[in-house]
Amino acid sequence: MKIDIEEINEIINKEIEFAKQVNPVMALGMEQIRRVLNEYNYELDKKADK
Repeated sequence: MKIDIEEINEIINKEIEFAKQVNPVMALGMEQIRRVLNEYNYELDKKADK
């Protein structure tokens, strides 16, 4: 199952921008979540290409 990573990144980016104003530590955590999702999606793409 491939996730729509572009759409998810768009949503997370908006939330990160808001979080930076309210709670920078939370924004850092959200950036880590985005990074993990992107890595997971990359791995799914590699498996699908085999």
